[in-house]
Amino acid sequence: MQIPSEWEDYVAEQVKSGRFASADEVIADALGLQRDDYRKLEALRREIQKGIDSAEAGDVSYATADDIIAKVKARMKKSA
Repeated sequence: MQIPSEWEDYVAEQVKSGRFASADEVIADALGLQRDDYRKLEALRREIQKGIDSAEAGDVSYATADDIIAKVKARMKKSA
């Protein structure tokens, strides 16, 4: 596998530091991190779409944080 020359020095530094045993390990680690980032990004996109779909369906609350806190306090007071 060939990598761009601007990355060769970085890969060599990582191996020299002892963090990785070989250039292959550096690249495998980088690809693993990228894969994880893509998975997280896709999960976030799915959650955002759920929110958009919910809002478009009219399932929206206009309560403020203060309204929600007041309701919680009132419920706690009743149950005490």
